[in-house]
Amino acid sequence: MAIKWDRLTVKSQEAVQAASGHAAENGNPEVLPLHLMAALLEDREGVVIPVLEKVGVPVEQLLSGVNAAIAKLPKVQGGGQPGMSAALQKVLEQGFKEAENFKDDYVSTEHLLLALSKAKNDPVQLALAALAGMIAAPMSSVSRPDGAAFGGVCCCVMLTSRLLLPRARARPRLLPVRRELSPRGREVTTCAVIAVTHARVN
Repeated sequence: MAIKWDRLTVKSQEAVQAASGHAAENGNPEVLPLHLMAALLEDREGVVIPVLEKVGVPVEQLLSGVNAAIAKLPKVQGGGQPGMSAALQKVLEQGFKEAENFKDDYVSTEHLLLALSKAKNDPVQLALAALAGMIAAPMSSVSRPDGAAFGGVCCCVMLTSRLLLPRARARPRLLPVRRELSPRGREVTTCAVIAVTHARVN
């Protein structure tokens, strides 16, 4: 699947670019989900950090673990620009699927975060699963627009302000509405809905 870069919000594009920069700085031949997670966790003006903090994830601890994992990655000397790994390609593809599930036109950083949490057996997904186990506070039967229950690990879900979760038995906790810009400069209004599910790997 070819990545449609014009369907990523400006923040998402910046995160992918920052991830590539992380890989290059560390001499890694490929850009991995770890690099993308590091980029999201270092963006103090984005929505990812407030979302994670709202559900009790120790962001600094997570970032420290991600950076430690990056430091252990294979390095190359005098290499060119790192290429995108198959693992990161899958994460981006999943991000597009998450946007489609929520009927959103653009892939925001919340979609990328959710995609990272679903990257089976990836170090980022495993780290989120471990932290979710530490802060587990089950909120059952929170539904997506199609009525299916959210699954997986610490589920920090981005939803547009159009979504009211009519089938949810438990009242989700809402973060203030935040905005990201589309590549054309149009504001993309989002509202982060926090649902912490059982720490399990799909």
